[in-house]
Amino acid sequence: MIARGVVTAYLLFLLAPVVMLAIGAFGGLWVATPLPEGVTLRWVDALFADPVLWRALATSATVALGALAVNLAIVPPLAGALAVRPGPMLALVELLVRTGPVAVPSGVLGFALVAVLAGPLSPLQGSLAVLIAAHAVLALPYMLAPVLADLGERDAAGLLRMATSLGAGPVRGFVTIVLPAARGGLIAGTAAVVAVSIGEFQLTNLVAGFLNRTYPLLVADGFQRATGYACAATLPLVLLAFANALAGRSIGRPKEQRA
Repeated sequence: MIARGVVTAYLLFLLAPVVMLAIGAFGGLWVATPLPEGVTLRWVDALFADPVLWRALATSATVALGALAVNLAIVPPLAGALAVRPGPMLALVELLVRTGPVAVPSGVLGFALVAVLAGPLSPLQGSLAVLIAAHAVLALPYMLAPVLADLGERDAAGLLRMATSLGAGPVRGFVTIVLPAARGGLIAGTAAVVAVSIGEFQLTNLVAGFLNRTYPLLVADGFQRATGYACAATLPLVLLAFANALAGRSIGRPKEQRA
């Protein structure tokens, strides 16, 4: 009974900000009052009529897909090597990839990327390429962890030995046997990378150029315009995060559990 009460309280705590965002998005004037005055579609109309919104959405989608592509190119081979042929050098690489982007503050990581890739004389300054690189580095641990967990649970080394004993080469055995075993981890990692990229603010604010403003930066700018506009801009971001989490959970679940 106590556990159920704690879970209920936690869910209410999570849902309360979403409810307040919905109230603000469809409420009237909201200044120094507990709730906004009246109901209006003014903020929603203003948001969807704003061309900056669509440009920010396109930028966020481009950056998220770019960061995902970089992660999908790096993580499966790295995770396979860590699972099949562990060693001290690979263990060090894993430690850096797992903990570096999480342990290092986003601000420090952003300044480092600006210094290395986007200096004052660099043609990459403020470009989408730098933004994609920043998001890819930040999201690496969230892709690597579930893929490694899946490969460890399914004995990737044993699967590769089985494939090579049947005549497959190491690369073919990894691609056709080992990698499909990490399907759930890849799906979970994909959902995590997209969520991290879409919602990232601090790092993006440091490395994004004026023409490459992402959706979270648009939301931050919205609070300088009006509370209702900012709430209307934030609500789709929250709903997208919920949809992304539910989709990742549903797709990654084994078929027998979905039946």
